[in-house]
Amino acid sequence: MNRRHFIQRMTLGSAGFAASFQAAAFGATARDGADGFPPLASFEFDTVTLDHMGRTVAVHQHVGRYLRVALTDDVAIDLIAIPAARFRMGAAAGELKCGAYECEPRIVRTSPHYLARTAITQRQWRAVARLPRVARDLAPAPACFVGDEHPVECVSWHDTQEFCARLSAHTGQAFRLPSEAEWEGACRAGSRDPFHFGATLTAAHANFSAAHTYAAEQAGEYRRSTLPVGQFAPNALGLQDMHGNVWEWCADHWHDDYRGAPRDQAAWIDHGKAAWRSLRGGSWADAPEKLRSASRTGYAADGLNRLIGFRIALSVSPA
Repeated sequence: MNRRHFIQRMTLGSAGFAASFQAAAFGATARDGADGFPPLASFEFDTVTLDHMGRTVAVHQHVGRYLRVALTDDVAIDLIAIPAARFRMGAAAGELKCGAYECEPRIVRTSPHYLARTAITQRQWRAVARLPRVARDLAPAPACFVGDEHPVECVSWHDTQEFCARLSAHTGQAFRLPSEAEWEGACRAGSRDPFHFGATLTAAHANFSAAHTYAAEQAGEYRRSTLPVGQFAPNALGLQDMHGNVWEWCADHWHDDYRGAPRDQAAWIDHGKAAWRSLRGGSWADAPEKLRSASRTGYAADGLNRLIGFRIALSVSPA
């Protein structure tokens, strides 16, 4: 399947994606209640698998499920259903260009939850920033790269907590950041390759500094800015932009190894390390090795950076 065919099939982009949901599958259900989720809308999508040359070697069809959270009459956040999983967290043996922070992989179990399809956009940010203040003010337009469907960036970890608090108060649901375990498990979507795309990735599959290469693929375009969300093929759960565009805040306090880390989906909280928080996913400015599923780093919780945004999570309410 070529890129044009994929774009036509998925109707990529935030507005187009929402429209395709409503036209094709809104109100459909799948495995109602069998895996802890209530009845949900479903959607169809394709994923691609790349070899070490960056060539597409397989295309697979999938059905995902989602929960739509309305912010205003014309702004919503789509949250993808992430089933319970048991996976090996951390870099695989022999993985190219892996870092010390992700070594010592371990088996982790995660419970069913929801994760936003993409990073929070500037349009979504503005809608929540207009809601009543909970604990701190929010800048209505903090991003350096301006665009309604671009991810919001230059927001601190503390800002994300206020965003989640306002959204929770508005909806009556407890929104939060994902833990590192939830983020990596959702990103992998069953894959043990360096990327959910496979052995490598190219500028046709993510927004990063593609002047650098990871395996044997050709170098590509370095765009030097964020892009509107949802431009690239999803992973096997229907999540988009898990590799690149912006680093994403996680709930965990930063630790430089996995010794003593939880073996479930819980965020790793250590008040002795409270100044820094964990980041996942890599950004538009990073070389491809920083975008791997296992890659991780930390940043000051009150820091603002045009490389950093976030996506939100929601636990599954008991039936």
